[in-house]
Amino acid sequence: MSGRRLSVAAAVEAYARDSAAAAVEGLIELLSVEFVRPLVAYARGRAHFLRGEYREAIASWEEERSRDPGDWSISRQLGEAYRGLGELERAEELMLEAQRVSPASARTHYELALVYAEMGRHDDAVASLRRALEVWAEADPHYVWARRARDKLAELEGL
Repeated sequence: MSGRRLSVAAAVEAYARDSAAAAVEGLIELLSVEFVRPLVAYARGRAHFLRGEYREAIASWEEERSRDPGDWSISRQLGEAYRGLGELERAEELMLEAQRVSPASARTHYELALVYAEMGRHDDAVASLRRALEVWAEADPHYVWARRARDKLAELEGL
């Protein structure tokens, strides 16, 4: 068996032993595809986030940010995780950081609105939702993020 096939076999064996991280690392090195490391860190962080493992998500996304410091969306991702932990001031800082770099990001306005709502800053939450919905004004009526923003705005305005 060639050296390359042995390396692939080792990566597959690592995966089979529930060591997906080792398998991915082996394949990245084998295939010389360093450019995928930030994507792997993002995916690992997203998986942790979806399982409610916010500290682990933060660690993965900080790794992603160290490899791709120009990606403003990482700040938003981190803000979402800090909101999940209830660390609302840090979440706000990160959302505002993302917003400074990409002020037209409706998703960031939406996520910032959720932070403000949890902080009890009703007027700021409503204003952020309205900014998000301005950007999404022409979005398909079924677009999930616009729908969530409309629902949250209706909830807050009903208070």
